[in-house]
Amino acid sequence: MSNAIQLSTKIDNQVTSNMIPLQLSTPLAGMIEAINKAFATTILPNFNLMVNLMTKALVSAVTSPFMEWIRNIDLSALLEPLEGLAKFSENYKELNEIYLNAMYECKWFPYAAWISDIDLFTEVLAIISSSRGASKRRESRVDKAILSYYTDNEIKNIKRRWKSTDLESHTKRILGHAIDAHLRGEYVLTVSCLATMWEGLIKAKMTTHGKQFKEDFKQFVGDNGYDEIFSDFYNNLIIDHCYKKEDVVEGIPNRHGIAHSWYPKYPNKKASLNAILLTDFIIDLKPKV
Repeated sequence: MSNAIQLSTKIDNQVTSNMIPLQLSTPLAGMIEAINKAFATTILPNFNLMVNLMTKALVSAVTSPFMEWIRNIDLSALLEPLEGLAKFSENYKELNEIYLNAMYECKWFPYAAWISDIDLFTEVLAIISSSRGASKRRESRVDKAILSYYTDNEIKNIKRRWKSTDLESHTKRILGHAIDAHLRGEYVLTVSCLATMWEGLIKAKMTTHGKQFKEDFKQFVGDNGYDEIFSDFYNNLIIDHCYKKEDVVEGIPNRHGIAHSWYPKYPNKKASLNAILLTDFIIDLKPKV
């Protein structure tokens, strides 16, 4: 006998000799005994018979006239809905691209209607379809639709989502104060606070990033399933294209402009909401592993 077998036998004997007899209560013991008896007298003897019956039923089904009828059905009619679904998917992609570009042109972070219900998305599309291209009027109409949607309750829902994340408690407190400032109409506090948080929140999720931060962020956003326009908005309008006070764009919480206090006038509600939506987007990104 090999050493391995001897060792195994020794262990089995040691365990067996030290086992404590299991004392079952009468009802439980009776139930187990009944199950064992039923298995031994009914199920086990008929097991092969049941397997044979199931096998025959399967073979019969495959070779039955019904299966032959199924094989002869013209399925072309069933393909029409699938083709319609494919066409709808193509149309949706086209509409989505139109929507994203229009949001960008109207100086809204595209995430605005991305996390809302379908009503805001369709309302924005209706405004786009009834407008003659990019214009101040179209931007004003889109502003009104988005600002009307994000009521105090919606903003509070965002705050609750942030509070339920695994961010550090002091970070959640800072973010909560930024939300509270927005609700009070103190928009400069919101944009000033959140602008200092974005890079840290992003780099904590990306874990690794080189000198080409913009390219790394674009790849990171793409890996999360978002269109390139989301990273373009951040790279072009949030951390770039603002080198003096005259470059500040109303409604855009540009980080460089905020850091240099280049405020041509008090930040408006649009800039504050854009800052909140961008922060929510960053928080929702899945970490890069």
